[in-house]
Order: sequence, then structure tokens, then C-alpha cells
Amino acid sequence: MILDAQKGEEQKEKLTRELEATGIRLNREKPRIIIKPVKTGGVHFSHVCKLTKIDEKMVKMIMQEYKIHNAHVKFNGDYDVQDLIDTIEGNIKYVKCIFVYNKIDTISIEDVDRLTADSQNACMSVQMKLGIDILLDKIWDQLGLVRVYTKRKGEMPDFEEPLILTAGRGGLTVKSAI
Repeated sequence: MILDAQKGEEQKEKLTRELEATGIRLNREKPRIIIKPVKTGGVHFSHVCKLTKIDEKMVKMIMQEYKIHNAHVKFNGDYDVQDLIDTIEGNIKYVKCIFVYNKIDTISIEDVDRLTADSQNACMSVQMKLGIDILLDKIWDQLGLVRVYTKRKGEMPDFEEPLILTAGRGGLTVKSAI
């Protein structure tokens, strides 16, 4: 998401709210909530850790609201009401996002430092060609991309044109970044 460095925080909040309203959750993991419908027996609730944001009574009320009267509900983490609703509705997308603040040449160094303190942010100035390499590194990290250098049997490796793959694809495991 590209933001203007001078109005970035308010832009970021506004756009994030709009995306949340349309069912897109930025930089959040999908809740590990399992809802298994059953034929009879009511709503059975279990959790694997201490819950601080919701309780069993609230879970059962929400399930009633959505007309789910017989199900096993299991929380594999500490989630809130919205996470449960998102799981019930099932139409929510969880998307990784890098917030790119452009025009950093128009703000102070302190503001740039404050913005770059968050790992999800990248600062750049297209006009002055600043920060583009940092943005590219963050994109590679966020997407989990790796370079794979190939070689034919008995020949030297081809270091000119590597294959670009996502980590974990095709049995590929990454132990260290090159």
C-alpha cells in the first residue's frame, strides 16, 4: 500500500478500516478456530489456552445469532469476537501488506526513523531514488522468495539466471539467506 509520508498515518488508518469493512484483514493470521457442525447435542466449546478476549457464554450467544445450534467449537489460540465471526462467515481474506511511505524527502529524519521502526513499513523517495533497495528486500522477505541456482551434471552452476521460487516449494527448504 503506497502512502504519502506527510499524511501517511491517517491515510493508513482510513484505508485499513475500508479494507476491514470489505472483508480483507491486513498482516493478520487466519484464526485457528475450528467449527465442526454436529447433528445434535448443542454447542460444545473448548480451548487450548487461557482466553482473555472472549468466554464460553459469548461464543454460544454468537453461535445462536448465526443459527448454529449444534457444533463443536475449538479455539487454538486467544481470539476475540470478530475472529469468531470471521471464521463463521468464512469469506474473509488474510493478506500480507507492506506500507510504503513515499516522499520521505518532505518529512524529518525523526519521522522517517519512527516510520521505519515498524517492520511492516518501508520508506522511500521515488524522486530522489531513496529506499527502493530496502523496499525490494522487504518484498522478497514478505513473499518468501529465494533464488535457486541450477547446474547440469559435470558443469559449473549458472549464476546468471537463477530460478525464483517461494521457500518450501517443491521440497525446497531454506536454511540461510544468501
